Amino acid sequence: METYQTLYYFPIGGISLEDPKNFSKNPYSYKVIDALLNYSSVVNLTTRKKGILDILSYLKADIFFFNWVEDLPWNRFGTLQALFFLIIILPLLKILKKKIVWTMHNKGSHKGKKYFNSLIQKKLLKNAKLIITHSSEGICYVSHTFGEKFTKNVKFIHHPIDNNLNKINIFFQKYDLLIWGAQFEYKGIYEFVKFVEQNKITKKILIAGTFPDPEYYNKVLSVKPANIIIENKFIKDDDLVNLFEISGYIVFTHTPNTVLSSGALMYSLSYGCQIIASSVGAFKDLADEGIIFNFKTFDDIFKIVNDGEKINRNFLSSFIETNSYNSFALRIINEVSSGH
Repeated sequence: METYQTLYYFPIGGISLEDPKNFSKNPYSYKVIDALLNYSSVVNLTTRKKGILDILSYLKADIFFFNWVEDLPWNRFGTLQALFFLIIILPLLKILKKKIVWTMHNKGSHKGKKYFNSLIQKKLLKNAKLIITHSSEGICYVSHTFGEKFTKNVKFIHHPIDNNLNKINIFFQKYDLLIWGAQFEYKGIYEFVKFVEQNKITKKILIAGTFPDPEYYNKVLSVKPANIIIENKFIKDDDLVNLFEISGYIVFTHTPNTVLSSGALMYSLSYGCQIIASSVGAFKDLADEGIIFNFKTFDDIFKIVNDGEKINRNFLSSFIETNSYNSFALRIINEVSSGH
């Protein structure tokens, strides 16, 4: 294996491996960078700058690893940053024969559609040596949206996962179902709550997490039955683990519009939680491997709960061991080091 000594990672502004408090700013990047340091030197590790402009200071790096860069149009001076990336950075990296890696976390942006968002995706698909998708559906999305020829360098690699299986104890079941995380409209909370209310379902359900849109929060409240408790606030990690310990199942009701993978899914899974999720993206991949349950209709969720179905913990343990952050980092270095 050829060893690359230098790697530029985006986005990194505000992340400090020395200060654990910064972990919550972007847990995925924090852990990926930490693992990459076993195999490379991250040249912009100490930068506190945000945005893409600082890349010009690190052009000596061998690998340029981009995450969520297609969301540049929504950042401050987003159009200018997107143009700078498309017109200056990508052509320059190509001239310098740098290795580009891009993780395509979603099919589009959860924030909506913009012309430059799609254009950045297309240019990266054309120029990157390695495009990572954490769902097999990502390859289908690229083929359908941009054409089969653009799938050449797209690789399906599971979202990396920690091993927290021994850090949780099940004391008692207070809630039948737990839905957690920031509650955006694309997660389908309103439709689920309305279904529970209309079908007189009596299971105890907790929805824990911030509703960024007050109007959407009020819409959900308007159909909320008494057996659903909503805690509209940020849930700290320790409190979240406590909720895992008193919940029978974790539910993800995401709609298929943009989602490919979910950090919240992998975080829950790392603690050995029993998970029921919509049959889209990485949720479907994991169900196909027998790691979680899928539902096609909300009725399916309550059939699983009523039947008391459980995932074999041995399957999950093996999956976690195979898909660690360290294994993920090594796979990236091996892929970009190959001559293919």
